[in-house]
Amino acid sequence: MIHGGAFMLGSAAMVSKDQVADCTERGWIVLALEHRLCPQVDILEGPMKDVRDALTWVQDSGLDRELAKSPSTSIFKADVAKLVATGTSSGGQLALSLVSDDFIVFCASIR
Repeated sequence: MIHGGAFMLGSAAMVSKDQVADCTERGWIVLALEHRLCPQVDILEGPMKDVRDALTWVQDSGLDRELAKSPSTSIFKADVAKLVATGTSSGGQLALSLVSDDFIVFCASIR
């Protein structure tokens, strides 16, 4: 989940707690992402790079390693074949920036 704020303000604390609760009740692992803000950085090298780095971190088992550090979360493991990115306002734009040719081919192959 990626917060809005016109790329210039906001934080992960803005993510809807009701949406997080709904997701966790479904057994989903939720990450509320923080990203660098503009104008201190430009959109491509700041927020877009940050969310893409977060996706790569999850896909490369970074989340699993982090979950394994605590007995209360070590029972969880990310299913990297079933990832969802969502956001509000500029966060939605950042979620869309994660779409790649590989993702489009994957979606087309399951239809």
